[in-house]
Amino acid sequence: MPMQQPALYGSDEIAKHHKSGLWGERLIVDYFDERAERTPTKAAIVEAHRTHTYGQIKVATQNLAAGLLDLGVKLGDVVAVQSPNWAE
Repeated sequence: MPMQQPALYGSDEIAKHHKSGLWGERLIVDYFDERAERTPTKAAIVEAHRTHTYGQIKVATQNLAAGLLDLGVKLGDVVAVQSPNWAE
């Protein structure tokens, strides 16, 4: 089941973006999950000394989500992350 996009815009503005083709009905994670299912061994992130596949990233993000749930984070909670610009 896809996640719900938070209401950041009024309904008129949302309708305008959908009609223009700028917005679809899917979130970016939906596209990523589709790619990970189709090509789990394909390189998604290439760094100087290692490569991460779509499948590896999907497993890592599922583990992160499970860890956040264990910490008590619930659907709709806001989580902020500050990190360096590398795959971790």
